[in-house]
This record gives sequence, structure tokens and C-alpha cells, in this order.
Amino acid sequence: MPSASATHVATLADDGSWAERNRPVLRMAVMMGSTLQMTMIMVAALVGRIDVYLWTTLTLGNLWALGTLLFERRAAQKALRVVTPAPLPPNQPVPKG
Repeated sequence: MPSASATHVATLADDGSWAERNRPVLRMAVMMGSTLQMTMIMVAALVGRIDVYLWTTLTLGNLWALGTLLFERRAAQKALRVVTPAPLPPNQPVPKG
């Protein structure tokens, strides 16, 4: 018999609204991808200021990554609020494991 926590995790993984909750996170992560990095490198090279690319990547890139992480944490919290374990019937022993 699977434990209550294993059932809880399986329910989170099988929940059809996972994509809906994580869509903003996925979009933000994709925007941080290699296409943006290559575009920024090319623009910096054309302008002749690679230092601007490095500082922009260091500051704005890290702020964007932090924002993405916060959105991911919020999506995870929503998932935990949506999926709650069912209460046990009265006089029922708590399952071990």
C-alpha cells in the first residue's frame, strides 16, 4: 500500500492543471534562453561594447532568474493548496510509512 505522501506526490504529477500553473514560469525561462543571449552578444559586438553585455547579463539576467524562481515557487505553493490529502474517517488508524 503506497504511503500518503507518495499518493500526494503522484496526484501532483498527474494533475492536469500543472501546465496551467507553470505556464508563466516556462515562458519566463524560455525568454532567458540562448536566443536572447546570442542577440545581446551580437548587438554588443556591433556597438563594440562587450562590457555592456557582460554587466547587463550579470545584473538583469540574475534579476530575471530570481523572478523566474519566485514564480516557480508560487506555482508550487498553488499546487500544494489545490491538492490536499483527504481527511481520515473517524476512529481510523493513521497509516504508517
